[in-house]
Amino acid sequence: MWTEVARAADVADGGLKFVKLGSVQAALANCDGTFYAVARRCGHMNAPLDQGSLAGHVLTCPLHYAQFDVRDGSVLAYPLDRFYGGEPLPSAARRQLAVEERLQRKIRVEGLATWPVRVVDGAVQVDV
Repeated sequence: MWTEVARAADVADGGLKFVKLGSVQAALANCDGTFYAVARRCGHMNAPLDQGSLAGHVLTCPLHYAQFDVRDGSVLAYPLDRFYGGEPLPSAARRQLAVEERLQRKIRVEGLATWPVRVVDGAVQVDV
């Protein structure tokens, strides 16, 4: 069933918008005027992807920088380590980050659910 979730003008090119698909939360992505709907929560640690960034078809998670293709929900890149600049970190911080990095590698990254999207008379509709 096609459901209107936004107006095309409400989502800037390269932008993301949180939308509800009944009881499901999604992120609506505008890629050069073509819209895609993907699961809102990151397939890594559940971060809200509508708070991330979109470059072309690549959606980057705001928390650990995992990347997904909004066209099909596939995982493009696994979480990245943070960059803390050129200054050496205190030993306690290095130890904590080593533990976190080891744990991050053990957490699976799942692809995202996607839904068909169409635009009719300026209304963005998702098939839910």
